[in-house]
Amino acid sequence: MKQGWEIKILDDVCTFERGLTYAKGDEVNISSKGVLRSNNVDLSTNTLNFDEIKYLREDFEIPAKKKVRKNSLLMCISNGSKIHLGKVALIDDDIDYAFGGFMGLLIPDETIIHPKYFYYSLISPMYKSFVKGLSDGANINNLKFADIKSFSIAVPPLAEQERIVEILDREFEKIDVLKSNAERSLQQAKDLFQSALKQELQPKEGWETKRLSDICVITSSKRIFKSEYVAEGIPFYRTKEVKEIANNRPISVELYISNEKYSEIKNKFGVPQINDLLVSAVGTIGEIMVVTDDKPFYFKDGNLVWLKGIQGVHSWYLKYYLKSIIDDIKNMTRGAAYNALTIEKFQTMDICFSSMAEQKQIVMRLDKLSTLCKALEENYTKTMALCDDMKQALLRQAFNGEL
Repeated sequence: MKQGWEIKILDDVCTFERGLTYAKGDEVNISSKGVLRSNNVDLSTNTLNFDEIKYLREDFEIPAKKKVRKNSLLMCISNGSKIHLGKVALIDDDIDYAFGGFMGLLIPDETIIHPKYFYYSLISPMYKSFVKGLSDGANINNLKFADIKSFSIAVPPLAEQERIVEILDREFEKIDVLKSNAERSLQQAKDLFQSALKQELQPKEGWETKRLSDICVITSSKRIFKSEYVAEGIPFYRTKEVKEIANNRPISVELYISNEKYSEIKNKFGVPQINDLLVSAVGTIGEIMVVTDDKPFYFKDGNLVWLKGIQGVHSWYLKYYLKSIIDDIKNMTRGAAYNALTIEKFQTMDICFSSMAEQKQIVMRLDKLSTLCKALEENYTKTMALCDDMKQALLRQAFNGEL
């Protein structure tokens, strides 16, 4: 350790305050009394956002200690998903908001630790590893200050902390510009392909229009119960696996059904065949998999819609056509309690198509463009991941005294 540096635990450098509790009946649509919750801390950027603020009735008493304060850190201490536990955002301005009961506020002792230096220490790979270690192997979805107060921080003199913060601020800003450019280019690549889809599939003279239900059978699978899962056997696909296949990624199958159960379903009801389509229809809408071989698998009912026995339309043409109207498809799910695209909604869709020979030509052109766009997307995605890695490497250097 560098001369003048000390190792301090979290408990030495800050105080902790748990968030405000309130009842459902205290909530209103809008008021001057806003409450920050877990969704207001962005997991990927560790920054504060003001989306979906919760508001309380005007006469609700909020103690001063239950409000965020400038230079404090807002932390998620309870969440249904473990990956959100311990995430933080720096309160870098005076804002008149309370923080909810699933959140905690860390108030640094500024005579010991610079607030921004403190923030950087709690987005470092060492801290993330520490929090992950608390919940690994256990069903823990809550953090107590007692759990995290022993986290160790390398603390140099304040002047040195300020110097390190200046370096990190400057380098992070450069990395953010690089990542922003990659994100913009990634979106442009996606927009390019979507534009090409619409242009290629714009109905032309001589094309036919039919209901989707007139060219295929629209159905789903038979119910498979959790008790019927086995350790190995026939792969059982959910939206996750369909998305992986649809995007040419390795399949990470986690669930299986027995060979006997598969044979029973196959003999009684049938199973997906080559050229059938599976479309994700709940939550993530519009991931489309074309069955390309006869390797046996089955899939989850409700989450996926099965288009089988397709007649008069090339399966890959149909996939591209559905992709071209994906925004319209997603709009069909809006206003519901959750995003879901029912079999009934699929049955009302119109499909425009040309001769089979022309469909094949369109598919060939779109396949080539898709390959090009996916390569671009992969490069931009790698760049974005590299930006995140660069930040973590800088933080490691900072807290090892190497900056």
